[in-house]
Amino acid sequence: MDPLSEAENKVNLRRSPTAPPLAAPRASARRAFRGLKLALARRRRAARRRQRLAALIDEALEGIAAASAPLACSPGDCRRALAPALGRAAEHLRRALAEIPGPVELAAGRWARDPLLRALFVSPEAISRFLAADPALRDFFAHTGSGCAFALLTARRLERTVFAPLLEGDLLRRDEAQTMVEFEELALLEPSADEEALRRAAARRLLGEIAGRRVAATLALRRRREALREEKTLLAAQWKIAATRTGKKGGVRPPEALEAIAREIESLGAEATGGGEFLRRLAALFAAPEKAFAVRPLRLHLNWLGVKLPLRRASENAAEIVLAEWAPAEGEGRVAVFVRVPRREVPPCGDRPEPL
Repeated sequence: MDPLSEAENKVNLRRSPTAPPLAAPRASARRAFRGLKLALARRRRAARRRQRLAALIDEALEGIAAASAPLACSPGDCRRALAPALGRAAEHLRRALAEIPGPVELAAGRWARDPLLRALFVSPEAISRFLAADPALRDFFAHTGSGCAFALLTARRLERTVFAPLLEGDLLRRDEAQTMVEFEELALLEPSADEEALRRAAARRLLGEIAGRRVAATLALRRRREALREEKTLLAAQWKIAATRTGKKGGVRPPEALEAIAREIESLGAEATGGGEFLRRLAALFAAPEKAFAVRPLRLHLNWLGVKLPLRRASENAAEIVLAEWAPAEGEGRVAVFVRVPRREVPPCGDRPEPL
């Protein structure tokens, strides 16, 4: 075959439908490049998450060390004993906080349009008074140029049974037992410039509360131990004096009382004597965070009077509100929602808020 015919055959081969398409390698390269970009993005997100987690652990350890100072626990002791368990607790808390809905705009002008705000506040004016009376929120706006504040709104949920007429379809039923839902003791926590800062502050606060309750329990054990030791010393002295002077036991508690006090002192355990046992118990608490705290979604169907209706009876007269229920192992549970407060809703620090 002459050179010209051979060249024509090569051109025809490239143009032939059976020849491998030139676009395939390019598409494969693009897919590989996209996969590489996604992998790098995932690695960067994971690295940022680890950095945020490490920062949260450092901040939490600093607060715990300060709170446990009465127990003679040094910052170094706290870090060595708690850092590994705190990592697990912080990760659990990150997932738990993700269950809290929001942010919801907390503004008086939205009261009529938002069933959640109507359930939490009796009127638009109540929202204005609540925001104006919050010192942390006013201080936040006084020292930042932020146009809004992100915060965690919590409240105590109360349910009580009332007897009132109940409308079911076209039928009016008299004196039916109904459950009325009310929210009290509203609190706005950790005003922050953005959602990420708010979630970090909320996690730090909740970890600190868990440690604070353990510190309080340990201090109570120590106070009880000291009181028992003083009582034991006094009883022993009284017994010896009575036995020496009169040889009578009247009016003086018998030795069995001293033995009972000694048994109670022993039952208080090592936590009542040293900080090491306190740190071990706190580490065990953080190592099993699901036992220490949980956040559960809470959905309620409430009518305009705040009466709770089951889903089967919910109608156009009832609206669904979505909150989260914070349920610590110790202490009182509260409902929570993330909110966003515009600056215009909060008067300057120089203005005195109206009384609630």
